[in-house]
This record gives sequence, structure tokens and C-alpha cells, in this order.
Amino acid sequence: MLNYTPANWYWIVAGDASQVYASALAAYVATDDPDFTVWCEDGNLPTKIASEAELGDVLKAAGVASPLAKVFPTLTIRQFIIALAQAGFITPAEALAAATVRTIPAAIAAVFSGLPADQKLGAEITFGLMTQVSRNEPLVAACAASMGLTDAQVDAFFTNAAGI
Repeated sequence: MLNYTPANWYWIVAGDASQVYASALAAYVATDDPDFTVWCEDGNLPTKIASEAELGDVLKAAGVASPLAKVFPTLTIRQFIIALAQAGFITPAEALAAATVRTIPAAIAAVFSGLPADQKLGAEITFGLMTQVSRNEPLVAACAASMGLTDAQVDAFFTNAAGI
């Protein structure tokens, strides 16, 4: 059995066990790939991971170059609020209130209200003080999940918002 090495590992992404992602190749391979078969015969098991975006984050954190390690621009709070309004997630009035007096828009407040009390206060303070918004911000993930957005939709939102 090998020691876990992100640069040379296999991953089952989003539950699709018909293929594995080979980080050493930066590509998907079939489960009958000879190298993967030998690797498994040595007592190794591929790691299950929820999505390509999550795998990209893991590889990026480990310093592994990969096409999955997506890099998204950090948005200013201005870009973020305008993009929320343009996408219809908040109203123009909510956007103005969020920008001027940092009122939390209803859709975001609804997400926060579902958090445990200690996390809710932290989320509200974070929103009130943030000047930039990262794609990997936990509040972004919580809001996206609550709104039923896919990783691809959130990625597109950040890409579009960066142009504002």
C-alpha cells in the first residue's frame, strides 16, 4: 500500500465509479486501466470526492497542477452585489441597501436563519464586514446549496461577476 500522495493518486468523482481521475496524469482513466489495476492490487483504494470543484481545491491546496484546480477571481463586494441583482437573486432595492448600509438581502438572510445560533451571528457579521468574496467562501457554498445551485452555476456566476 502506498502512502497518500495527492500528486499520484486516484479519485472517484461525484460517485461515478465507471472511471477514476488520475492526478499523476491530470486526466480520467477507465477502471480497467493497467496502471490503476496494479495500484489497486497493491492494496490502494481510490478516494471518493463529491465534485470536480472539490477535487480541484484539494489538488490546488496540495500544490498539484491540474485542469481541475480552477482559479476564480475574487470579487469585490460591489461586483458581488451587482451580480446578485443582475442574476435575480436579490432585488435592485436589496442590492442598494446591501451596498449602502449592509442590509442582508432576504435570500441570504433566509440561509443564515437556518444556521445554528452561533454560526448565524458569525455569518451575519462576515457578510456585514466583507469587502471581497471568494468562490471558496463557506458562505457562498451555504447560499448556493440553499438555492439549489450546481457548482457549474456558481462557477458561471463568479466568471460573469468578474466582468462587472
